[in-house]
Amino acid sequence: MSKALLIIAHGSRQRQANQFVFDQVKALSEKLNKKYHAVLPAFLELGEPDVMSACTSLAQAHISHVDVLPFFLAPGRHVTLDIPQRLVEVTQRFPQLQLQLLPFLGESEALSAALQAWLTD
Repeated sequence: MSKALLIIAHGSRQRQANQFVFDQVKALSEKLNKKYHAVLPAFLELGEPDVMSACTSLAQAHISHVDVLPFFLAPGRHVTLDIPQRLVEVTQRFPQLQLQLLPFLGESEALSAALQAWLTD
C-alpha cells in the first residue's frame, strides 16, 4: 500500500503565509519519508494546489491511502463542513483513494503539551 499525507490549510493572499505551509510540509516530508510516500499541501482558499488538484496528483501517482490533516487550530466551519465536503467530492472522483480524516491540528495533545512547555520555559 502506498500512503500519503495531505495537509490542508486555509490559504492566504499573502505569499509568505502560503510559503510557510509549503515549508512546514517540506520539513514533515523529510521526517516522515519512511511512513509516507508523499506529503503534500492543499489549500481551501487563496492558494494552490486546492484539495482536488492535490488529490488528482496523488491518484496519478497511484497512491492508495491518504491521511488528511486539517492544519487548523479550532473546529470552525472549514474543519467541520468544508474539508469533509471536499473529501466527499474527492472520493466521488477518485474512489480508489482511501481517505482517512485525521483530527485537526488543534486537537493534538502533543500540540497542547508543546504549548505548555514553551510557555513555562
